[in-house]
Amino acid sequence: MGIDKKTIKIIHKGKSHWTNRKNDVELTVVLIDEYFKKRSVKVLDVGCAQGEHTNLLNQKNIVAEGLDYDMKFIKRARKDYPKIKFTKGDMGKMPFKDNSFDVVYCVNSLFYTDVLKVLSEFKRVIKKGGLGIITLDRKIINLDKNKKFYDLDIKDTLKKLDKKIIYKKFKQRTDFFPFKHRHYFYLIAFEN
Repeated sequence: MGIDKKTIKIIHKGKSHWTNRKNDVELTVVLIDEYFKKRSVKVLDVGCAQGEHTNLLNQKNIVAEGLDYDMKFIKRARKDYPKIKFTKGDMGKMPFKDNSFDVVYCVNSLFYTDVLKVLSEFKRVIKKGGLGIITLDRKIINLDKNKKFYDLDIKDTLKKLDKKIIYKKFKQRTDFFPFKHRHYFYLIAFEN
């Protein structure tokens, strides 16, 4: 599964719109605090782009590092946040040992991927008893054309991997940039 080049151009045009959702980080911090009862956890921000969320997690005293496939993003993240580790890599074949992280955090990056393969990789690198935290625009409707921009649901894939969903928050909203559209958004946390 993937997204066509035209759609990717539209996504990149609205980059700040897609990536600057700071409330995802705040909710992730709350989930980590409630689940682990401590902040001494190691977090991997998968699909970190230019590292904004990775940096925000570190500002909350959570040790986080980032992974992204795009070297331009990694270079920018390393420049902007030189004290944080950023790795270039494919989320479908991550360059980390098994059980390397307490939490894998992924914001709106799964639609670029083979979801089953990527979630299997998350399962591999998350320690037993750890968490996967995924935010996802499950569906976006282009309101001007009254058609789906894309549609992706991962609950069934998590069931195939025998993962228990422990938290789910669903929201809808309408935005007008980079085009008029409605988001059907959720955040899911699952135990490893």
